[in-house]
Amino acid sequence: MPTASSATPPRALIESVQSGKEGFETVKDEAGNDIQIVKRDSRGALKTEMDSVSYVIGLNLGFQLQEQYNNKEFAFDLSRVFQGMVEFVDMYKDNTEENPVDPNSEAFMRSFRVNIMEDNPLGAFFTRKQEEAQKKAEEERAKIAAENLEKGQAFLAENAQKEGVQVSESGLQYIILEPGNDKRADENQKCNVKYKGSFIDGEVFDDSGDEARQFTRAGVVKGFGEGLSLIGEGGHIMLYIPSELGYGEGNYRIGPNQVLVFDVTLVSIEK
Repeated sequence: MPTASSATPPRALIESVQSGKEGFETVKDEAGNDIQIVKRDSRGALKTEMDSVSYVIGLNLGFQLQEQYNNKEFAFDLSRVFQGMVEFVDMYKDNTEENPVDPNSEAFMRSFRVNIMEDNPLGAFFTRKQEEAQKKAEEERAKIAAENLEKGQAFLAENAQKEGVQVSESGLQYIILEPGNDKRADENQKCNVKYKGSFIDGEVFDDSGDEARQFTRAGVVKGFGEGLSLIGEGGHIMLYIPSELGYGEGNYRIGPNQVLVFDVTLVSIEK
């Protein structure tokens, strides 16, 4: 491993690679496009097995850095990463059985530019970044919620005026296309239902397809359960569900304050 005194200065190396002076070359891929690849002979040829092993260790470390710390919100200083790695290895290189180095000892930890026992910036830095990202996500979600609420209210106000649309006391809007027979499901009876769920822009988010799915009125969102109570077995109904009767603040696939539109057929009711 290189030492602090013998290693190529990381910043100079990075700048030279970025400027195209060394490190990379342009070649054609199979489609004839220009791509950048690492020069085989740049920064010294890999002459021995240990050269290759050391190089692959570096690739693995680079992969780990990219996976764990790469983030568009911040960019770590790669030259300082190299500096920390080299200095740690330098401090540890004299480790022997007769004179072991304890990397967990206070003396060892105090040997670096940052006292990582008392003044480790990683925890505070990433906690702050996480809090900032969470705040940003909450602000974005609040913005989306307000937009969805406004669009949903406008849609429901217009939809309520359309021919055939009825509005229940809860605010559920519906059109009964086929009332079905006199058999009605109570809250805990299993119902076999075919349905298609979409947003007000027509995007489908759920579809039972040709196979009916089974659930109870109590096991679905309020608006859907109420809609099932309005038709008998064999009935067909369109539901326009306000967000407060649907998923409210949303879930992994439904945004906050979204009005939902369901085309529902109650195929059968279990005894």
